[in-house]
Amino acid sequence: MKIAVIGGASAFTPGIIEGLFAEEAVLGGAEICLMDIDRENLNVVAKLSRRMVEAQGAQYTITDTAVLDEALTGANYVLCQVRIGGLEARALDEQIPRRLDCIGQETTGPGGFSFAWRSIPYMLELTRRMQNLCPDAQLVNYTNPTGQVARAVLDSGFEKITAICDVPFGMQVVLGQLLRINPKNLAIDNVGVNHCGAVTAVRFKGRNLLPKFCSLCGPLGLLPGFVGRMGRLLQRFSVLPSPYLLYYYFTPEILREQQKMRRTRAQELMLRLPAIYGHYREQAEHPTPRLRLRRGMAGHGDLAVQVIASIQAAREDRLVVNGRNGGVVKWLPAEAIVEVPSQVSSEGARLLPAPEELDASLQALIARVERAEAMNVLAAVKGDRQHAIEAMRLHPLVPNTQTAQLLVADLLEAHRRHLPQF
Repeated sequence: MKIAVIGGASAFTPGIIEGLFAEEAVLGGAEICLMDIDRENLNVVAKLSRRMVEAQGAQYTITDTAVLDEALTGANYVLCQVRIGGLEARALDEQIPRRLDCIGQETTGPGGFSFAWRSIPYMLELTRRMQNLCPDAQLVNYTNPTGQVARAVLDSGFEKITAICDVPFGMQVVLGQLLRINPKNLAIDNVGVNHCGAVTAVRFKGRNLLPKFCSLCGPLGLLPGFVGRMGRLLQRFSVLPSPYLLYYYFTPEILREQQKMRRTRAQELMLRLPAIYGHYREQAEHPTPRLRLRRGMAGHGDLAVQVIASIQAAREDRLVVNGRNGGVVKWLPAEAIVEVPSQVSSEGARLLPAPEELDASLQALIARVERAEAMNVLAAVKGDRQHAIEAMRLHPLVPNTQTAQLLVADLLEAHRRHLPQF
């Protein structure tokens, strides 16, 4: 078995290697081929990965290459986690909207739309190559914005994709820690689209524990910052919101906070990454690596590996993924990409029916974001500037047409070398 990790030099990759250890009974003996054009960091991550495998005594072989076709040839699974333009491009996605008095965020709003323009052409080329070099392989996609990427890939006719996001899975991990319950023993219901949805139930042995969290809303809502804002949304909607909903419901205050910051999140990460890779380089020399520095929330690597293992073993694990709606969420279009629980088996993910109702205003917000993202996918695929403006104007975080026009002009110009389709 061969698992190709595209974007293998990422600082997230050691978490994926750790995730493989828990699934050795299913995936043991596999070749893990790390592919990346960043040869310097790829050498570091590949060496660390080999040392981690050796220290664990695990039955995996780590290979690496800078050639995409070499990684894809003979692959059974392709895990993609690329970032076209790197963190420098992300920094522009965060900076440019703020200059125009809009939220600047990596995957939400104008920055997320710009990210999609870069990611989608790459992913369409990747799937074309997969059809030639590994036609039976399953694609597990982390490349953001994962919902828009999934729509473009599925619309192109490529069906073997499971699009994942670590936010619902990370929320499950955090909830398990708060409840002192193994997160694997919790089942969460999630409804919405990627980075715009909510957890509607948290079940343990058949009992929904979410009302227990809602009972804490009053005290939590009095706290400043992230926790207080989440508490106020819990109290308002009686569901656990995606953290990304804060950008929609606390827009003015978050924008003020962003505009006061000296650096964007991407710029902060660019300052941190040399230390992380330096730590990886040091630990790669140790017989038993111990990672104190890393990237990613708890469970990031575990989710990707669990999806692959569940497909391989036809286990029908219940996981929240992104896929074609097809009527699962009644109040969103059938062709929408929704983020809901699924059963993952040999054919990929089968979406499970979602709750019928959310608060009407929250449903309306999610539906509007979905419409805007659908239009933006068309813009990214066709390289159509007018579609891009229409998509931007539709988005709730963009106040008017003039701002939409300025955002599109400035973002297209800033990323011109990564946007040949425009």
